[in-house]
Amino acid sequence: MKLKIKRYIYFTCVIICMCAVFTFSSQNSAKSGELSGGVTHAIASVLVHDFDKLSLSEQTEIVVSMHFYIRKAAHFTIFMTLGFFSFLTASTYKGSDKIKIPVVLLFCLLYASSDEIHQLFIPGRSGQFRDVCIDFCGSLTGTLAALLLTELIRRIIKKKSKR
Repeated sequence: MKLKIKRYIYFTCVIICMCAVFTFSSQNSAKSGELSGGVTHAIASVLVHDFDKLSLSEQTEIVVSMHFYIRKAAHFTIFMTLGFFSFLTASTYKGSDKIKIPVVLLFCLLYASSDEIHQLFIPGRSGQFRDVCIDFCGSLTGTLAALLLTELIRRIIKKKSKR
């Protein structure tokens, strides 16, 4: 695939991730809680044996106990995706990965911070330093995954070209 097309695709994925984060953060606490509660309920129904056969109070207890972790996993996952595509976008430009990695991580950290600040202005929401840390860890994981993937592809291409 041509470099400019890759860059466009990767950058579009970055924008989509950013829009998703902004959209979720723009929801008031009631709407956000309802959405994440529904997701948690769906996950619990898959993970917990005979979940549907449990009483409503037992189901509620399970969902409540999982809710925090599902929300934090969502933070981690969306920022892992952002870090992944941000690094892939950066990889389409010339320069050393030693420069690209800190630039991508700084970008993701700034976006995570701005997301938490944004939530301060949404009814019932709050900005959490813990969420910035979780988001950053997700970004770091996604960035490292993209780095490993691009390095693996480079080695495969190099090996094939030597044949």
